[in-house]
Amino acid sequence: MTSGLNVAEDRSVMTLGEHLEELRKRVLLSVGGLLVAMAAAALMGRRLVALLMLPLSYSGAGDAVELASGRLDAGISAYMRVVFYSGVLLASPWIFWQIWLFVSAGLRDNEKRILRLAAPLSAGLFVAGAMFFLFAAAAPAVAFLIGVNNWLGWRSIIIAHDYIAFVTSMMIIFGLAFQTPIAVLLLAKTGLVKAESFAAHRRCVMFSIAAVCAIATPSASPIDMLVLALPVWLLYELGVLLARQFATRRD
Repeated sequence: MTSGLNVAEDRSVMTLGEHLEELRKRVLLSVGGLLVAMAAAALMGRRLVALLMLPLSYSGAGDAVELASGRLDAGISAYMRVVFYSGVLLASPWIFWQIWLFVSAGLRDNEKRILRLAAPLSAGLFVAGAMFFLFAAAAPAVAFLIGVNNWLGWRSIIIAHDYIAFVTSMMIIFGLAFQTPIAVLLLAKTGLVKAESFAAHRRCVMFSIAAVCAIATPSASPIDMLVLALPVWLLYELGVLLARQFATRRD
């Protein structure tokens, strides 16, 4: 009985060198998974680029838009960017799992149970956020920006690389923003912030969400800020509900 307890203690108490070795292992595995995902994305590169072009097609711009390469290396640059960000998206469940394995080594059993639920949910929300922007928010945002150009009497000549950079950056931003309910739940569950405090300071949080979203969006468009702020606020409210439901439970 005593030996079993000692083994459990030895596994939970690691030296600095062991922690660094474990970190090195998880980083290498994460990078390896990312490279495999990027290789898979490279095989579908043209289809992925076409997929990212859908918001431009669905924006209703039609002949009002001209797509240009802008520079000689624009094609390869945009292609590699799509491959990298697609790899990040594909590998995100694996990367989140490696983070979980590293963090869990130093946690108590009740803390492990929390992260065991949070890790896959976090990966799912990251992918959901990226897909939400691509298939729901991107087309209205692009249509608004082109509409402003038309209102000013300008013809929109869109540089392909800049467009790809805008869409992929916003997908990552939305993926990170969709982590809001996980952050709220973990803060409440660990006792760093009381569940009631999130609801009590709702106005301050809403202002903070609007400010952060305005800074995070790469364009100055209020539509981009709104399409990011609205789901983040709804996810914040979901996080508050989860915090009230689960944070007060005894493990």
